[in-house]
Amino acid sequence: MIGYFVRIATLLSQALNTVVLFGNPDETVCARCYRLRNRKGWGVAYKVFNGIFFWQDNHCYESFLDDVKNAEEVQKWKNNQSF
Repeated sequence: MIGYFVRIATLLSQALNTVVLFGNPDETVCARCYRLRNRKGWGVAYKVFNGIFFWQDNHCYESFLDDVKNAEEVQKWKNNQSF
């Protein structure tokens, strides 16, 4: 059941990144914060989100790794399809 809520939270984060922040629909807000953490506003957001998810050592980095893993799985699936 927890996995279901995590997937919903990921979906909402991707939607926010796409609709409000005009970002990539396959990237969560926290992953984007990690990727752009050396830019002025994103660096602040990176610290804020890591503070919100204080029980994780580096939430934004973990979110980035999850996005990369998901992208790799999609690519593997696409490579195995025959059209």
